[in-house]
Amino acid sequence: PAPQISYLITSFISNYLPKRVAQYALVKANCHSVATISNVHGFPETIHWAGNPVEMICAFLPLPTGIPIGIVVTSYNGRIIMSVDADASVVPDADEFLQWMVEEYKTIKSEAETSQ
Repeated sequence: PAPQISYLITSFISNYLPKRVAQYALVKANCHSVATISNVHGFPETIHWAGNPVEMICAFLPLPTGIPIGIVVTSYNGRIIMSVDADASVVPDADEFLQWMVEEYKTIKSEAETSQ
């Protein structure tokens, strides 16, 4: 139940406390966090919109207060799609950062395949 409790507390802070208090509380709650990572489970096969096949689904993560890096991993039609949103003062080259993530994903995938 931890995610639900976290959601309820964050919703309460965001919706009922004064903006300055809410911002302070969220910054303190996120203290020392460097990234937020989310996964979006997509459809396992191609879906259609107005009769046309959807080629790709891309999600993004607005950066929470005080956290400089947001990463979303999405699956759709047998593929994995990653997106990065980052504060330029922390990640000056988001494309390079994403490439590092892709390289790391390939390493993890390879090691997982060889261990089976």
